[in-house]
Amino acid sequence: MDLKKEKPALIAASLLSADVLNMQSSIEELCGEEDWLHLDIMDGHFVPNLSYGPSLLKALRKEYKDAFIDVHIMVEPA
Repeated sequence: MDLKKEKPALIAASLLSADVLNMQSSIEELCGEEDWLHLDIMDGHFVPNLSYGPSLLKALRKEYKDAFIDVHIMVEPA
């Protein structure tokens, strides 16, 4: 692999910083400008923070079928 080759940077907008009450309009605005949407799933155990769960990912997949969603899963094993 040639690490010196220039590759375009990809932009992944994190939904963790989105306004929860206006998430749909924020996502629709981003879908035309960003390459990926990024979703952090945290359970409050593996890491001390708690965030959105798998239900949001399921809803996003249903609503935005063509969007590439990058998911960072930080949860304790079941």
